[in-house]
Amino acid sequence: MSESSKNKPIFEFLVNNSGLTKRQILALANYRRGVHLKSFDSKTRLLGEKVVKKGTYYRILGQAKKNAIRSFFTMILLHHLNIIDDASWNMMAELSTILKTYGESEEITDEMTQKLMKDVISAFVKMLSIKE
Repeated sequence: MSESSKNKPIFEFLVNNSGLTKRQILALANYRRGVHLKSFDSKTRLLGEKVVKKGTYYRILGQAKKNAIRSFFTMILLHHLNIIDDASWNMMAELSTILKTYGESEEITDEMTQKLMKDVISAFVKMLSIKE
């Protein structure tokens, strides 16, 4: 996750529709980049632009890891039970790539973002055969 993507509507859309909090996502992103090793002193860590106590940071990171793993297994279970079929499974990967590409683009307009987010929601509703 790039620093600039945190301010974009796609990032906010994904955060608001995920099973993770924004703080958990920031902790995971910091962890993947090795930022968790940097601190102002031995008792604090940087979480986004906010400094938090080391224990708080690692508690949030632990919750994030647990929630991410549970989300992963939930998707595997839905696929295993054929609630999400193979075509829908592949469509999720394609949607993820499209969202990542759009999220990194500097040329995307708010109108394009709104349309993309509506399309993503429609695709997932259709995938699960839920009426809108």
